Amino acid sequence: MANNLIKYLSLSFLSMLFILSSAYDITSNAFNLDLDQNAVILSDDVQIKTNEYYFNSNKATMTLDDKKISISEPFKIKYLNQIVNGEKLWLDTDNSLLTANNVSLIFSKYTLDGERVYVKTGELMMDNVLITSCQGKKPLIFLKSGKVVVYPQFGFIVAFNSVLYFSEVPIMYFPAYFMGDRRYSAFAQNNLVPEIGSNAAEGSYIKENLPYYLNATNHGTFHVGLIEKFGLKTGVQHYFLLDEGKQKGTVGIYYSPKTWQGNLSYTISLLNEITKDKYFLSFLFDDVSTRKKISNLYFTGALNYQELNNNQFVNILPSLKVSGYVDVDKENDLNLSYELAEIQENSVTTARKIAFEANLQSNYAVQDISIHNSLTYVRNHYLAFDMHERVQDNISFRYPFIGLLWTVDYEHLFLFVGSSPFLYDLFKMDTYDKIGLASKIHFDFFDLEFSVRKRIDTEYYYYKKIEVTLPYEHCLDFKLYWEDVEKIFGMSVQI
Repeated sequence: MANNLIKYLSLSFLSMLFILSSAYDITSNAFNLDLDQNAVILSDDVQIKTNEYYFNSNKATMTLDDKKISISEPFKIKYLNQIVNGEKLWLDTDNSLLTANNVSLIFSKYTLDGERVYVKTGELMMDNVLITSCQGKKPLIFLKSGKVVVYPQFGFIVAFNSVLYFSEVPIMYFPAYFMGDRRYSAFAQNNLVPEIGSNAAEGSYIKENLPYYLNATNHGTFHVGLIEKFGLKTGVQHYFLLDEGKQKGTVGIYYSPKTWQGNLSYTISLLNEITKDKYFLSFLFDDVSTRKKISNLYFTGALNYQELNNNQFVNILPSLKVSGYVDVDKENDLNLSYELAEIQENSVTTARKIAFEANLQSNYAVQDISIHNSLTYVRNHYLAFDMHERVQDNISFRYPFIGLLWTVDYEHLFLFVGSSPFLYDLFKMDTYDKIGLASKIHFDFFDLEFSVRKRIDTEYYYYKKIEVTLPYEHCLDFKLYWEDVEKIFGMSVQI
């Protein structure tokens, strides 16, 4: 009994030391002291808690000199609803280093199972990884990658030497493939499966966008498409970051038998927007893509040649823009911009455009109803032509009703003056109040989504769109969509 009391008092004293020095809270049902190694060996339901998360295992060793933790049996790291599972962990909190074996973790919508993980502040690497967004025990579609690097400051994953499998059958090889946050690149343009469709500007088409990777701050997309009105179209779009993300830009060039196309954009921000870790391993648990932006000021220069904009070929040579974002409070954001641009449309109409825009975005929630409001002021002055000015407000409501999620929006014009000499600009210049309705219906084997938008006082419709999705285990969506006003058809597979 005396020995048990000494052990209890000793463990309590050691726990107090760790709590005071490293913000640990340690519990276990048994322990041993190793005086030679100056360590305590914990066993039987070991729980090591910090301010952010806690480790759980059946055995752990903690050294007293340098406060390192080693776990030799299966473990869990828990934070809110997120759980990281693995085997054999070694943690050095002073230097923010962690290694572990056979780890399973969730990043964005993807589950990553890796043989070995190396973590330090701002960097995570995994060896021999299986990646999938399927939720079944046997995923239908997945990537097997030799190495995966997670860039928490950018919020995305790069998988190297990856093979795409469909039902255990290898389909395609990728030197590098991207997943995660779209804010710092055109990852949203990358498709594992070609997109098929048609529209008024291009006719029928089949398109494919494949990524390439140089490093975390230099990557891009190869484009290839067979387009009815353009022929075989090929191109490349490159994205780059400088100065830890304060400078970013993109450059692209495309060729088809009909025309060359190109673009260049370069932005400098006053403050750095790259996500910083709130605490060690925070990027494993926090969705950086949903965090609010910080208030900032941006300076942007851009060039566009033969850009297809609302069915018109537009040259912008050049555009200089100053824009600002203000995080007013939890519910409100303010965007301001002032732009000077030399514009040419269809090699015919040329004018200098001076534009100012202010937009206040507001988001509120009342029980199950989400409310979004956008109040906008626009003033465009076209030298040697006309001036356009408008004030408009759009308010939308999202709410569940009879088992469906509905969205209803209403747009009202308070002021509308003037016009534009450019056809591509006119789609924004409408003197009518508008109303929109959208809803998504879930059936046993597919989802049906429809949306419609029209003028309130007339039967003029801006769009009437129907989309059918056949989902499989949340990882494979086969989509068909049809827009009835402009007769646009599309078919794609999203993973």
